[in-house]
Amino acid sequence: MFDLDDPSFVRSRDEHGMLGLIDRFPRMLVEGYGSGWVDGPENIQGPISNVLMVGFGGSAISGDVLRDWLIDVLNVPLEVFRGLRLPGYVSDETLTIIVSYSGETLEALQLLSSSLRRGCKTLTVTSGGLMGEICTRRRVPMLKVDGGLPPRAALPMLLSATLKALTETDVVPDMSGELYRTSSELEDRSRMWRVEVDSASNPCKRLANDLLNSIPVIYSLEGLASVARRFKNQFNENSKIPAKFDLIPEACHNEVEGWSKDFLSSYWGPRLSTIFLRDFYESPDESARIDAFKEHLQSVGLKDIFEVWSDSSTRLGRILHPILFGDYLSTYLAVGRGVDPTSIPAIGAVKGMVESKTGLRVELEREIL
Repeated sequence: MFDLDDPSFVRSRDEHGMLGLIDRFPRMLVEGYGSGWVDGPENIQGPISNVLMVGFGGSAISGDVLRDWLIDVLNVPLEVFRGLRLPGYVSDETLTIIVSYSGETLEALQLLSSSLRRGCKTLTVTSGGLMGEICTRRRVPMLKVDGGLPPRAALPMLLSATLKALTETDVVPDMSGELYRTSSELEDRSRMWRVEVDSASNPCKRLANDLLNSIPVIYSLEGLASVARRFKNQFNENSKIPAKFDLIPEACHNEVEGWSKDFLSSYWGPRLSTIFLRDFYESPDESARIDAFKEHLQSVGLKDIFEVWSDSSTRLGRILHPILFGDYLSTYLAVGRGVDPTSIPAIGAVKGMVESKTGLRVELEREIL
């Protein structure tokens, strides 16, 4: 039995302090924007026709947030890339931003090498590691953020540092004012969801209790795609459960067919729940599609249908408000399940196996250094 309203019990389960890191989320948003350059953006010369943001895991989600936030003010197209080989269309007019919080992500190091070989305008956002060493030796522009955190907890820092890079390479106008306003709003939200706040007043704790024995399926509008992906990732890494996400309206054209009375009567049916990420600024057209999808789920007998609403005075806040909610939610769910939200043994094991099977790290060190 567990009691999320007993702070000492919660902290004993959260032995590495993930909740404390989430409490720092709003402040890290400002701290990241103050990150310093090592070999600055003045080394980025010539026209920029497109931006490729490269990252994996907790480091990549910052690109998703920036794309969702800045889509109306970008001067050139921005793509978030999670592949192993750079696309054929990159060129010397492509600004490639390699984001790796640890600086040790094998795939990010591979793509850093490829970007330099292909002649792309290349810069990195990292706390150091091998990537930091490579950038220092090769004079690659690097924004260096503070280290020592699990990469997923460093999201606000990576996001604002990358915003600084986009601003100082003239890809976007100065958006720092919105960043600071959002940080202040999130500080107020955070106080409502912290461990000291009882379940009666803390919706993160209540939803964690509701999700305790289910696998969540997350739905959002395209404009909140980064939020849906973050929810899924945090359920995976913090709560140690499978999860999936899909986007509306696309899901209305395929996934909705998979929710049937026949399926819900099967083994998996009672073990699934849905979370709809909503926005108080969504249009009537968007609301109609979400509501129609929900009504179908109700008609075939799905009982566990939940909503998380985004509400902020800023566009960035409408993305980060539910992300912060999901970070708390997934950590409370981890506590309820009796698992450590910070440790990620399976990810570490798979990374080790990949390095052993490919030998790429040694090859990269030889090639780049």
